[in-house]
Amino acid sequence: AIDVDDCPLSDSGIYYVCADGTSSLADMRTYVETLPMSEEPEVFGMHDNSSLVYREREGARVIRDVLNIQPTAIEAYVEPEPLTTEAETETEAEGEGEGEAAAVAEKQAAKAKRQVPEEEREDGDYGILTVSTADTEDTIVDRIAADLLQRLPEQLDMDTALEGLFEPLESGLIHSLAVVLKQEVQRFNNLLSVLKSSLADLRSGIKGLVVMSAQLESVFRACFIGQVPDMWTAAAYPSLKPLSSWFADLILRVEFMRSWLQKGRPESYWLSGFFFPQASLSLSLSLSLPLYTPNSQGFITGVLQTYARSHSVPIDVLAFRFMFTHKTEPEDLTPDECVSEGVLIHGLYLDGAYFDPDRMQLVQARQRMLFPRLPIVHFLPVPNWERDDSDYEAPLYKTSFRAGVLSTTGRSTNHIMPVDIPTAQDPSFFTKQGTALLCQLDT
Repeated sequence: AIDVDDCPLSDSGIYYVCADGTSSLADMRTYVETLPMSEEPEVFGMHDNSSLVYREREGARVIRDVLNIQPTAIEAYVEPEPLTTEAETETEAEGEGEGEAAAVAEKQAAKAKRQVPEEEREDGDYGILTVSTADTEDTIVDRIAADLLQRLPEQLDMDTALEGLFEPLESGLIHSLAVVLKQEVQRFNNLLSVLKSSLADLRSGIKGLVVMSAQLESVFRACFIGQVPDMWTAAAYPSLKPLSSWFADLILRVEFMRSWLQKGRPESYWLSGFFFPQASLSLSLSLSLPLYTPNSQGFITGVLQTYARSHSVPIDVLAFRFMFTHKTEPEDLTPDECVSEGVLIHGLYLDGAYFDPDRMQLVQARQRMLFPRLPIVHFLPVPNWERDDSDYEAPLYKTSFRAGVLSTTGRSTNHIMPVDIPTAQDPSFFTKQGTALLCQLDT
């Protein structure tokens, strides 16, 4: 009880009720001095992991700010190499061909340019060399651009699609998920085209073959400090990853779409790999979509439409029932675990909680397990489904930023949908913890 001496107010015992009789100024000062300089997460009802996440993000922010403000030129003290005399040059050139002699002379000329004559030095001066980092940056960025161009995936070719994948069904309509795939292919091809052209132009600009526009300068700077250029972000999906991780993630996304295109619908879908995973309200109202629509049809909408068409039910009476499997990787699924109704989804992460695979329930976060993987989830459309109020309604986001803007369809650009997760605890506990699901991490 709180009226007991030294009653702890938190699990750690750092905060407690002072013993009865502790009333002198000295005693109160002693107690206050035992308190930490900054409040622990438990004061706000948060898990200790929240402090780790905060520090990691603050560290990343500081590093990013330092990179953004670094100077474009530096002054360096360089130990000069000894100048080679003309006689030594002639000696080096003896016995060499004319081409090699010219190379030696060119080497000596370049060496002389980098040195300050001894008679012009002041006492203690070893030769101040003003080095423009543009030269160094040019080399680094050109190497980065060349590497990215080499690893850039080929565009997705609709001509390589599995036979029958885009053929109309008996109703005369293409399968809803085939429409989703077609639109995703177009989006990825557009992004790959932007990357290829901008990287090629960047290399040409570095070599002086084309004028470095302000847009290319922005790409140059972003590549040098390891960030995704704004030009690419505008053509891509939301992501907080740095350049190297972002590019590796892009390769995985394209290969997922290529596998779907060439091998047919997968047993489990990587929701994170979609440009537009969420439902589109504007397209959810009709079951008679044309073979192609310029509007954005989300993957979730496609799943609902598939069920609605096959069962001849209105799409607006459908809701998802979420069932969790014991598997995390799609490769581990057995034929019996594959589904004919709805879809299996993999690749989701938990933020602020842990999914206990033994109890198949959401529990409090484990120490230092910041973003545990969620097992594969079965998204099953059910007519007039009523959710269990004892489940935690976890918001599903594309990124950890947890914020977005409203698109033209009236949907958030970051929030996808709520996912019900069973738990034995009061759902309000996880609400206070800020528990959510993420499609991708920041690294």
